[in-house]
Amino acid sequence: MSLKPIEELRPHYERWGLIKDLIDQCIDLMLNYRQSGHPGGSRSKVYAIVSTLLSGVMRWDIREPGKRFGDRFVLVAGHTNPVVYATLAAHV
Repeated sequence: MSLKPIEELRPHYERWGLIKDLIDQCIDLMLNYRQSGHPGGSRSKVYAIVSTLLSGVMRWDIREPGKRFGDRFVLVAGHTNPVVYATLAAHV
């Protein structure tokens, strides 16, 4: 699989910024609702998760998560679970 040139991705950066803001807000809502959690770990990984999932680096389809030969994104840090749930909520 070939990577897209940066010039092709540039027009999407503004939209990616909106998605990043939406994910940040979802993290805040989750942690404020529960009155618990550490937002720093999750919020520091929002840029990485947005750029990884939307740049075309990974072969994945949210509509078919068990698709054969699809890439998997594994985040091991337990305190960063809110970024995973917020990203899923923003992409659905």
